[in-house]
Amino acid sequence: MDSKMEILIVEDSEMDYQLICRALRKDGMDATFRRVDSDKALHLSLNEEGWDVVLSDYHLPGFSAEGALKILRKKNGDTPFIVVSGAISDEEAVHLLKSGAQDFIRKDKLFRLSPIIEREIRASEQRKRLRLTSHVFSHTHDAILITDKKNRIIDINPAFTEITQYK
Repeated sequence: MDSKMEILIVEDSEMDYQLICRALRKDGMDATFRRVDSDKALHLSLNEEGWDVVLSDYHLPGFSAEGALKILRKKNGDTPFIVVSGAISDEEAVHLLKSGAQDFIRKDKLFRLSPIIEREIRASEQRKRLRLTSHVFSHTHDAILITDKKNRIIDINPAFTEITQYK
């Protein structure tokens, strides 16, 4: 990644937080880290900063990765969310993935974390570019017509319809 990343870690154990930070630094990740351990602290941190990625333990006292994911999606729908847990069942992991988490990793496999973070940040940036492109396509005053290789129309924008009356 080109610039220093901002990584928010939802983790109740200071020791596990340090372990995650150490593993990412060992992989050469240039990042600023912050640990939160409650839903209130998560809300406050999401209001303060623009985080590149959120890492979350699965089991937290009075709080869970699922709760953290819901808070994140309400505040910022596109920030990558990765579960980092020492004890998560396959069923729990699949449930979180279906709920919108990008990935999960076990704490005994932290060597996989840097590549996962980098992949998910790239994917997030790509989604943002696609949304911007879609917005421009839909809101420009110029008519746009897109065809496939066989010159079949596959999409038109509202301006095209307005100008040509072709739907």
